[in-house]
Amino acid sequence: MEKQGRSGANNYESEFIGLISLLSNTALQQMGKIINPYTGTVSTHLEAARFTIDLLEMLKMKTAGNLSQKENDILTSYLSNLQMNYADTMKETGSSGKNSDTSASEESDIPDQVQNG
Repeated sequence: MEKQGRSGANNYESEFIGLISLLSNTALQQMGKIINPYTGTVSTHLEAARFTIDLLEMLKMKTAGNLSQKENDILTSYLSNLQMNYADTMKETGSSGKNSDTSASEESDIPDQVQNG
């Protein structure tokens, strides 16, 4: 009998990597590191960013031993990057964890091509 759906090592690999990328970009937006493409603003929501990073850590723990090498490498890399960015953001805000909203045009340290891109 022929198996329907996906099978083998590539079973949902691109979807899993897409999910990791989506969550990573969400955390970066929540840390105020990238512009929210829907609002055109840079917002800082550190509690939400910590929650999103924790979700990625939970995914790593729950999928241990079930990921391809590529999936594991990407997840590990994204997590390390997010954790370093989170620590930097906490230093920048004085560990207050306060939230803020800034229009992209007001954010002077964002390159023009990112603002207008």
